[in-house]
Amino acid sequence: MPEKNILKTLEASLPPILFNILVDTGRIASTLGLKAYGVGGFVRDTLLGRKNLDVDIVVEGECYPVVDGLMERYGLMEVIRHERFLTAELYLDSYRIDIATTRKEEYPRASLPQVVPATLREDLSRRDFTINTLAVCLDPERFGTVVDLCGGLKDLEAGIIRVLHKESFTEDPVRIPRAVRFALRFGFRIEEATEALMVEAIEGGAPREASGRRMLDELVNIFEEERRWQIVERLFDAGLFNALVDGFDNPEGTLSILRKGEAILGWYEGIRKEEEVEQWFVYFLCLTDSLEGDALRKLSCWLDVGGKRRLLAIEKRDEAIGALEAIEKDPEDRVGIYEVFSSCPLELVLYIAARGSPVVEGAVRLYIEELMDVRPILTGRELKGLGLAEGPRMGEILRLVFREKLEGRLQTLEDELRFVKDLIEKG
Repeated sequence: MPEKNILKTLEASLPPILFNILVDTGRIASTLGLKAYGVGGFVRDTLLGRKNLDVDIVVEGECYPVVDGLMERYGLMEVIRHERFLTAELYLDSYRIDIATTRKEEYPRASLPQVVPATLREDLSRRDFTINTLAVCLDPERFGTVVDLCGGLKDLEAGIIRVLHKESFTEDPVRIPRAVRFALRFGFRIEEATEALMVEAIEGGAPREASGRRMLDELVNIFEEERRWQIVERLFDAGLFNALVDGFDNPEGTLSILRKGEAILGWYEGIRKEEEVEQWFVYFLCLTDSLEGDALRKLSCWLDVGGKRRLLAIEKRDEAIGALEAIEKDPEDRVGIYEVFSSCPLELVLYIAARGSPVVEGAVRLYIEELMDVRPILTGRELKGLGLAEGPRMGEILRLVFREKLEGRLQTLEDELRFVKDLIEKG
């Protein structure tokens, strides 16, 4: 089979600075007697005609002399080295370029895995799927030539997701959701033997042996996909979520809440662009809607869902849901709506809108559109000017002003002053 060369495609699809980085990397490596290759997702996507600016480079031999050469070539460049893992991150303009020594993992007895230098073939063979093993030569004499050592081109052309060996999913269970994510993203099918290995790994409990943090990262990646709900549905069908923790017992209801959450987030972004929320966390709360509180906390702990707001949302979820009954009974109670939602992180409020009734959703919209920004104009200074001393009485009056503001009965500073003067006169 003749060699495939994508030089022209690379030049057309990459910004000039990234293309030049590839060219200069190849030249510097060649001068040092080394071989450099572009690898991974950006090679795959270039062959598929998809935009991908996440450039990964490997150097067969040692990457750091090449990194030094690039630093000199481009002058001031931010570089972060991870020598334990034989990698480096280069930052130029708004782009990040990852450069690594071709490597593999060794497992000394009773020790954590160690990263050691390896050949290009060994490096590519440790990757997840054949379509991600493709490399492109950066050597000046063969620049742009595709290197296919694991059958990736054939599977890419056939639209197949295939693992490289039978222990792939037990070795790294995060590959299970990733396989489904890639299949739905590209419109590919998971090869039969690979599908069987995936089911076997799930039934054997492999997902719980994964790194929780990396599993969370993969969930976040799924939530960012265009076909995210189809991916989630496939993972429900495969039994992945219940392999993580028991309690995911309402897939149809969960998918409905997730889709509603997407609509709620779209509405929120349209009216409050200046206040960002963590979209993935809203989706996470929707995904875990069927879990009991203890199961949710157990899963969140394993996934390492850190952050004060996130942990607060998880702790307050059931309390907030329990308070919705009062809103259902009196959806015109603006003070009550504020009191329920003001102590909740916004992500929790948006999740509640997604899983609640139309009445609850209306209350959330009222809270976000009007109530959450309500503040008295009046301050302690004006109250002192009216003869009030600091103390419980002043605090009580300010609370009463705030309630009237929430009810929409006070609009201006003059309205607030008039209201306070009446209170003072009445004693």
